[in-house]
Amino acid sequence: MAATARPITPAKSGIILPPGTVRSSKLKNFKGENADLRALRFGKFCQASIFGLPKAHEWCRENGIELKAHSEGVNSAGGYFVPEEFSMDIIDLRDSYGIFRQLCQVIPMGRDTITVPRRVSGLTAYAVGEATAITQSQTGWDQVRLTAGKWGVLTLLSSELDEDAVINLGDMLIGEIAYAFASAEDTAGFSGDGSSTYHGINGLLTRFTAGVGSL
Repeated sequence: MAATARPITPAKSGIILPPGTVRSSKLKNFKGENADLRALRFGKFCQASIFGLPKAHEWCRENGIELKAHSEGVNSAGGYFVPEEFSMDIIDLRDSYGIFRQLCQVIPMGRDTITVPRRVSGLTAYAVGEATAITQSQTGWDQVRLTAGKWGVLTLLSSELDEDAVINLGDMLIGEIAYAFASAEDTAGFSGDGSSTYHGINGLLTRFTAGVGSL
């Protein structure tokens, strides 16, 4: 059974929709308010940055989507930064897809390195007899230095994913990028061997195999 193409309506004034803009299937990754429009904008960014389509470049320029390249020339020489307006969609999906991130404490970093307190020992509960004083205990802390590491995704797509698929293209790619980041974090967090491949991270499996406290 063929999917029904559904036209979308711009929810923000000033957004110029290409004639006959439709989506061919239900979106899986863009959620909430203006999901269709956000998928369209991300799809257009991908068409401009990956395919280098002149019409997509012009559309992005007219609709306030910046194409900030690492270097001049082809994208394979450096690629493009994803515009800030799409970052939260990727982060929200990454938080949902990744297991390690859901289980661990996440510390926001506003710069490349920060020093944070780390709990090394906790309070102790003692059996208390009648008319017996409770033994005092206290929490122990030290400090660790955190250094931010960057993960990146660079991709090529078939040129057959053309103008007619722009909304679903954007939805598909945002999900794939988020999955890639979540997978990289999980692999480093669980199986990292301390090499540069994992930004120097020793994962849980590595630590338990070597013996807790030996690394």
